[in-house]
Amino acid sequence: MEVNVEDPAPSFTSLRDKVDYENLMYFINNPKNEIGRIRLPQKYIDSNPDAKSFFLVLPDAEAVPVGVHAKILPRQVQIAYELYKLNILSDWLVEKSEDEKAEKLKNFRLMVKRRLVKVCKEDLGAFDDKASKQAKLQEFYLQVQSHYCEILGQSWPASVP
Repeated sequence: MEVNVEDPAPSFTSLRDKVDYENLMYFINNPKNEIGRIRLPQKYIDSNPDAKSFFLVLPDAEAVPVGVHAKILPRQVQIAYELYKLNILSDWLVEKSEDEKAEKLKNFRLMVKRRLVKVCKEDLGAFDDKASKQAKLQEFYLQVQSHYCEILGQSWPASVP
């Protein structure tokens, strides 16, 4: 159960998400350290965007033990996980065709939106029609996309949203 006392300032959220991302990178790249006692299954740390498993949403069941050990919320683990995937994807896309970029960025977008549907269930539930829900979900996604690019210090890897 998550209980928010207040919304943190945007700059604090960015700093927290960057630190969480860096800690996750350390965790993934140094499996024998103290943090490595809890491991994400290989299918979640796959670094090949051509693999189907690359775009799997990190389920709460996998995020909770990492969050407990790192003393962060599962939601923060999932954000760090998505940043990890985006960073790999950005490097991978450099020499790819526009069609390949569009396909992989669509897969990434869908991965993030699957998490957002759960996180924003209450906000999305306020809309009666599917088109309005999709528009609001796209708005949430674009905010996340902008936030992730800010944290990684890079522009969006292609011209497709």
